[in-house]
Amino acid sequence: MKKVCKEILKILLITIVLSVLMLTAIWIGDIVHHEYLTSKYGYQFKEIYKENTMMGHDLYKLKVIAYYDDYAKIYCVTGNEETGTKAGDILRFKKEEGKWVYDSWIDTVWSNRGSADGFIWPYGR
Repeated sequence: MKKVCKEILKILLITIVLSVLMLTAIWIGDIVHHEYLTSKYGYQFKEIYKENTMMGHDLYKLKVIAYYDDYAKIYCVTGNEETGTKAGDILRFKKEEGKWVYDSWIDTVWSNRGSADGFIWPYGR
């Protein structure tokens, strides 16, 4: 009986360790992918995010979540130093006549004022 319990515990421990390692590898892989997209394409969106008039004035963080020839999804953390407001938003941009333009607001993931209190994979907040 003790031998069976030890084997079950060993299998359970191995399963837990492998699951944690797999999730960590996926998380790190997503961060590396988004950082690559941001370093390669992020400069194109550093000013045009302001086309959404609800965004804060100051850009704290911009991450390219998806980038295609005619479509991009961007995660922006913006705010206003005067009011102390900060929020993380997901915006969609499309390419028209070879130029990126603001297309739509997808979601406010979180805000330090208001009711948005979520997270975005893999960054959290």
